[in-house]
Amino acid sequence: CKEFTVNVKPLPAPIASISISPGIVCPEDVVDITLSATGTFNQGDTIYWYANSVGGIAVGKGNPLTIANPNVSTIYFAVNTNTCGESVALTDTLIVDAPLPPTSMIPDTNYLCKGFSTTINIAASGGNGTTLTWYGTSCGGTVLGTGTQLSVTAPDTTTWYYATYTNSCGESDCDSVAIHIIPNAVAPDTIFPNINDICIGSVEFITLTSEGGYGDTISPHGESLTWFLRECGGLVVGTGKVISIPAPIVTTKYLARWENSCSISECKELTLVVNTPKPPDTISVDTNYFCPGAVSAITLSGTGGNGTATKWAIIQGADTIIIGSGTHLTVVAPLVTTRYLVRKENYCGLSPWAFIDVVVNLPVSPVMISATDDSICALSGMSVMMWAEGGVGDSLLWWSEFDPTIIISDTLTVSPGTTTTYFARYKTNCGVSDPVSYTLTVIPKPIAVINKELDSICEQLSYPVSVDTLQNYATIEWTTTGSGWFDNPNAASTVYHYGNYDVITSDTVMLIFTAYGNTPCADAADTTTLIINPKPEFSLYPDDPAICRDSSILITVTGEPTFSYHWEPETGLDTIAGDSVVASPRETTSYEVIATTLQGCSDMIPFGITVHPKPYLNLGVDQYLFTCEPVKLDAGGGDGFEYYLWDNQSQSRIRTISETGHYWVTVGNEGCTVTDSIYIQLCEGVFNVPTAFSPNSDGVNEVFRPVTSDVTISFKMYIYDRHGMLIYQTDDLQKGWDGKFNGDVCPAGIYIYYLVFRGDGTTAPGREQTLSGQVFLVR
Repeated sequence: CKEFTVNVKPLPAPIASISISPGIVCPEDVVDITLSATGTFNQGDTIYWYANSVGGIAVGKGNPLTIANPNVSTIYFAVNTNTCGESVALTDTLIVDAPLPPTSMIPDTNYLCKGFSTTINIAASGGNGTTLTWYGTSCGGTVLGTGTQLSVTAPDTTTWYYATYTNSCGESDCDSVAIHIIPNAVAPDTIFPNINDICIGSVEFITLTSEGGYGDTISPHGESLTWFLRECGGLVVGTGKVISIPAPIVTTKYLARWENSCSISECKELTLVVNTPKPPDTISVDTNYFCPGAVSAITLSGTGGNGTATKWAIIQGADTIIIGSGTHLTVVAPLVTTRYLVRKENYCGLSPWAFIDVVVNLPVSPVMISATDDSICALSGMSVMMWAEGGVGDSLLWWSEFDPTIIISDTLTVSPGTTTTYFARYKTNCGVSDPVSYTLTVIPKPIAVINKELDSICEQLSYPVSVDTLQNYATIEWTTTGSGWFDNPNAASTVYHYGNYDVITSDTVMLIFTAYGNTPCADAADTTTLIINPKPEFSLYPDDPAICRDSSILITVTGEPTFSYHWEPETGLDTIAGDSVVASPRETTSYEVIATTLQGCSDMIPFGITVHPKPYLNLGVDQYLFTCEPVKLDAGGGDGFEYYLWDNQSQSRIRTISETGHYWVTVGNEGCTVTDSIYIQLCEGVFNVPTAFSPNSDGVNEVFRPVTSDVTISFKMYIYDRHGMLIYQTDDLQKGWDGKFNGDVCPAGIYIYYLVFRGDGTTAPGREQTLSGQVFLVR
């Protein structure tokens, strides 16, 4: 033989564990790092080392492996390899423990209002180190605390806060965050328009400008300069340091203020003058109310208003005539009452005219007399106030056609009993005017009287109603406080209908008649009280009953003990009064019972008594049958109103019996019921066979004939003498042997009978049976 050797190299052994020594270094350290792997390794196995990933940056091979320390934390991977492959890699991490500042510093809020007292929490996250130290003023300045969260009292000015991490390797750089303090808003130093002292329509727009003051230039909330009309905080007309608005048509005050998220400043204001001329505020004359010729001259004065010149005028016809100028003007006293006009003028134009009346005191008749009402109602206590329209005078004189006594008053209040004419005229020191008149009409008061104050009716009835006395009205109307309606509510006599409402207890309604007076008279009304009494509430038992002919039934009503009752018709009733009757009609009859209350209100319940014939029922005699086939039982019929109830709860007229047993049925109608029962025996009939017979022509026992309980069977009978000779046979149950053979009389003695029979039917007739025995023929 020739032989050779096959060398099978093992797979690389798995690495049990790896370690790094030292495991933690600082960035500035200069030390050797030893990477070691443990496990049961085979010859030819080599440990390869990588940084950051398997197959990544190759660090070297060998076990252990010494390398220089890195500047950052590094994950090292070890893989055992040989010519057959490589093992699963294991990892370990070399931590380069450099302190790092926080990556984030977040306060509760970055912006606070000046003077706001609170505690602010600043939370630091990220970075690396064992202790986080907080500083104020600068990094490394005043120590405020340690830990990842710092709580400080809100500063009064914008302040920076610093934090740095330290560990065994040293201290990180600082990170910082600012808490910004928003100052309070300060009013503008000045606000001004681009033009002032304008005339209406001379410019279309004006520009308002604000300078100075302070809003908010620190926070993201922003600032706002708001402009108001007439008052600080009033109607807003715009925002911004410069705004353009429509020019006003009257002198107007504008105000501006700075606003920020923390406060609002006081307002700065300016007045934009619109130089519109206005008439004098006060117009006067040194002498007024004089008689013609008593004064030679008068001085007119107009003060206030707006304008550079004052002009006076009078009206002559359709023309306005200028008579002078100046704040004060002296003119010849007029001989008649005269209106003097005055106005102001400036470069913007003319003001409207104002006026003053200089009265030359001749009395002038009133134009008319006016009154609060042109008529009153007689005897109503109403009063009317009158006054004069127009006219001139020092005093007003009043009198009436029935009373010439003069009454001096600006108004006159009267309450006459009849239509009266009143007069008025003016009086001055210069004389009296002609009078004017006014007639006050007095309207008679309406009268409405109903004599019947109280009445009653039964429910669902109508009530005639009328008013007994009726005078001095414009229109009339019937109304009610309850339900119901009137045939004609606008007639003095009408009919009231309460309506088809169920009244449980007596209801009271007021029937109100109103006579509407002629203006200005009030209405007159009268009332009658109507009591609506209920009909009797009662019930009948039984309602619409049914009975069998030749039987009776008790009918009862239930109601109040005070009710009386009447029954109709009296046919078949034992009485027609009382709360119960015994009814025995021979045929179906309609009745009614009438109940009456103590108030005389009646109601009726109709009812009928249906009379039925007694149902016919006869199941017959008990049956003993040889057949096994089901038997049908018929419960009979009647007038078509019957119902059926068998012992098995069947409700059919016909029932099929398929088992031996006792059976019953009840047949009923609305009036009565009958019951019958029967015994059915299947597959087992009965034969009665005589033991002797005597065919001697005496009419008794003349033939030999077996009797069976089942006459439906198929049947054969054979008669043999004692020698076995067949002497008679038949298949008719109704025939028997008469004691003869071929017409000859057989001798007395013992004979043998043999019966063959079977139940009737095609599906279950039962088994064929035989019966034999002896019969004695007697002569």
